[in-house]
Amino acid sequence: MKKSNRFFRVPALLAVAILTLFSTSSHSQVPIYYGPLMYAMPFDTTTPPIYVGQPPAITTAYLWFDEAMRLNTYSQVMLYINRMTWDDTAKFIASNLYQIQDDDPLAFDNWSGHWVKPTDTYKCEPGRAQGAFESEIKNLLGFRTYNLLTTAIIADVMVSDTVCTKDPTASLAKDMVLVNSSILDEIKGKHIPSCYGYMKTRKKGAMPQTSPASPIWTYSVPADTGSCLKFAYSPEWPANWLDDVVSINLIDTSGGWWVKPGKEY
Repeated sequence: MKKSNRFFRVPALLAVAILTLFSTSSHSQVPIYYGPLMYAMPFDTTTPPIYVGQPPAITTAYLWFDEAMRLNTYSQVMLYINRMTWDDTAKFIASNLYQIQDDDPLAFDNWSGHWVKPTDTYKCEPGRAQGAFESEIKNLLGFRTYNLLTTAIIADVMVSDTVCTKDPTASLAKDMVLVNSSILDEIKGKHIPSCYGYMKTRKKGAMPQTSPASPIWTYSVPADTGSCLKFAYSPEWPANWLDDVVSINLIDTSGGWWVKPGKEY
């Protein structure tokens, strides 16, 4: 469900897979971003994102959410969520939310209904309902279940190389590291962004960035063993993403980058 420039968070023991993703067309404004990796996709043209060959359970889940967003306003959805307990209905919603994101996180992330005519497709935007539900799950169950729901791609990967760029606009995270990896085992996210497209790389040192990054057009490809998975992170980010003080960064004990070539994460 749509959140612009969504960051995909993955637990540290698996991989820090953060992908900057946005929808675009000839009429859209590209976000200003100086990091090493930005993916672009066309606007969604159908609601919900159902495709030929989709598992029946995923199609059913999408249609269930689609009907709920068409019939209920945001206020009605919020009223229901605020009264929610961890009962069978909440478990049903969480299970289906996880499954449709696992099936194709790119299509799921791109689903908003904004660009489908007529534009008043939904009384409640899917992304707003998703965010409210996930926040309530955090309150009810804590961060483990919350992270499993909000993380789009979880994978066991082998890193081949890393490339650092500088973000001149950043107040804290000035170093951004592009990580090139291959999938050893797909855990969540049966589809991933294609690595097709031109991307600047440099294996040693920092690469000065004087202009915003150019987006790489991408599409969903199967997350098969050996598939390329690119992601980015900053060594200046806190090891604990809830840490506002930034007491511990993503730096190893020797002061080096957290993610290293030739290592499995």
